[in-house]
Amino acid sequence: MSVAAVAVLMGAGCKAVEPAPADVDGLAHYFWDGFDDESEETLLPNGIVNLHDALDADTIEEAFDGTITDLNGEQLALVGKDDLDPADPAGVFMANVINCGLDDVEASAYALDQMAIHPGIYEDYSRVYTTDFDAYIDRQARFLGWETDYFVDGFGATYSAIIDGTMRYIPEVDAELSPHGPAVITRGVLREAAYIEGSDKQRGLMQDYQLEIFYERAPGETVHFYVMWRDMVYAADTTFDSETMQRLVLNSLVDWDEEIEDYCGQ
Repeated sequence: MSVAAVAVLMGAGCKAVEPAPADVDGLAHYFWDGFDDESEETLLPNGIVNLHDALDADTIEEAFDGTITDLNGEQLALVGKDDLDPADPAGVFMANVINCGLDDVEASAYALDQMAIHPGIYEDYSRVYTTDFDAYIDRQARFLGWETDYFVDGFGATYSAIIDGTMRYIPEVDAELSPHGPAVITRGVLREAAYIEGSDKQRGLMQDYQLEIFYERAPGETVHFYVMWRDMVYAADTTFDSETMQRLVLNSLVDWDEEIEDYCGQ
């Protein structure tokens, strides 16, 4: 972003906006920190610009991934989890391009029936909106909330979990500040520990925080930046710190994007 663009951005509202980081790790934390800030619409567009550059998103031909540094106590406090240890969840990211327009990708993300889009993942799944869906679709509200209750049985882990999800729509500010158009960000937070059946609360999904950013790099090509901080105990000596378990999850995210492409092609 040019110096002039930054100056316009910082003068666009009633308060200055801190410049976004230029690296992938810093941007993951930046979007987490700014997710709920409703003070002005110009808070995050510079983050999208920097994210596009950090991912070198114009050149993405296949998904790639890596690790992300831990959240801290203040960041857990943003979602009411400051009583938990921020050092326990391990952070990973995945970047990919979904060959669908942003509107279709957004619709797949807020759809109530996720089992229809992503078959074979859940044994049972229920989602209800907790805010006004019509107000969000009409762009009268920038946030859409939902509660998801799901049951899974796989990888030797059988458990039920409740996720509090939120979607935020970020409108285009102007052609210079938002050269990639509008964006959509989603956040998911595990409400409480989801213990594996029969584990006597020793194994299970202990903490889970997910963040997704979507925007178009070109018409019909949506960049997907996915971040997860997860604390899960699969067995006494196998946790989400394991590269093997991280690889299983990251590979499944690529499949997830392919299923979205199938969905939006219908």
